[in-house]
Amino acid sequence: SQGSVLPSQGTDGLPLRSVNVDSVDVEFFRVRQANLPRFLQSFQSGGQRGYWDLRRLRSWADSVYLNRFEISAPRNVSSISHLPVHQLEALAEPGLYFAVLKPTAEYSGQFQTTYYVRTDIGLHTRVHRDRLWVAARSLASGEALGGVDLQVLDQQGNEVAHASTDAEGMAEFDYRIHSTHVLLAKRNEQIAILAFNQPALDLSEFAVSGGPASDVSIY
Repeated sequence: SQGSVLPSQGTDGLPLRSVNVDSVDVEFFRVRQANLPRFLQSFQSGGQRGYWDLRRLRSWADSVYLNRFEISAPRNVSSISHLPVHQLEALAEPGLYFAVLKPTAEYSGQFQTTYYVRTDIGLHTRVHRDRLWVAARSLASGEALGGVDLQVLDQQGNEVAHASTDAEGMAEFDYRIHSTHVLLAKRNEQIAILAFNQPALDLSEFAVSGGPASDVSIY
């Protein structure tokens, strides 16, 4: 997994795929805002991680919740369950969370991991030469979000570009994409994160048709 976005409203929780597992022990970490770029560079995706790899978490994140979750699923079938993270007060604060999971009473030295973001801010970005265009929408209502503070942070957490969305939820500013940078969006207590080291949306997966794009079109 390359992480999940869990809306502040209308979510079933954190999805978990398992086979013949009755319960899991999960520890949740909240990544400190200043450490978001370095975290996303080192943990670009989820999957199995060992003890030595996970030791670096202490430098970037704080452990905020640890618990055992029972799983009710049919035997010998790959099933998806949902951990009720949206119902836990310790995990209610918007932000980026990292989950470290293992089956109960198993100590293989390898842990399943993933990260997710609790937010109501949905981000869409496009790159036009040396300019970055951003649209912000509410995940709950789909409405445009004005007044969203946008920061591009480098690997050390320093701001390299800044803008705010207008009443239509859009912003545009001078910026050339760099793979070690992160886009951080903030509005009231909500935040959203977009790492530029992830691949762009592949439109070939969708039924997109029409004439080729050009700077001037005749109607």
